[in-house]
Amino acid sequence: MMDTGSNEYSQSDNISVSAIIDSLKNLNEANSVRYFSAMVDEYRFILKDGCDTSLIESLEKVLGAVLPVDYKQFLMLTDGLEFPWHVGSRIFDIAEVNLSRQIFDAYPKGFFVVGSCFDTTYHIMLNLKSDSCVYAYRLGDAYLCHLNISFTEFLNRFIMTCGSPFWTWGGVETDIQAIPC
Repeated sequence: MMDTGSNEYSQSDNISVSAIIDSLKNLNEANSVRYFSAMVDEYRFILKDGCDTSLIESLEKVLGAVLPVDYKQFLMLTDGLEFPWHVGSRIFDIAEVNLSRQIFDAYPKGFFVVGSCFDTTYHIMLNLKSDSCVYAYRLGDAYLCHLNISFTEFLNRFIMTCGSPFWTWGGVETDIQAIPC
């Protein structure tokens, strides 16, 4: 999956949000375990019921833009995702997205927070003006990190790394002031 000739990653071939969510549901049903730090614990994900399309349309109206298709598909399949063993690493449900939009209003226009990582050390953001729309922001930094991937690819990697900040392994840092608004 990684292009070994650079610090950038290539997109996973033939992956979809629905395939990812189906895989997580299958893991949950199989009562999977994982071995971590000499311990065995459940390998489960907290998946909520999908949200109604009217809630998605309402969010789009508030944002004044159309959400990426893959992110909308995610919300319709599961309104949020949590890693129970990794507190603070999650993708927000619609209510949390709306709340974070009100709290974190200093971000550039067209950006909104859709998740967090490492106990909210990082905000996961979408830029509604780009197809490779996912950004990460470490609280206190002066820049956003453009991950240069779609939401589907972000979701895939976020799950593979158990909610860890994989973008610290590469990516393009962008000065927060230089991002077009």
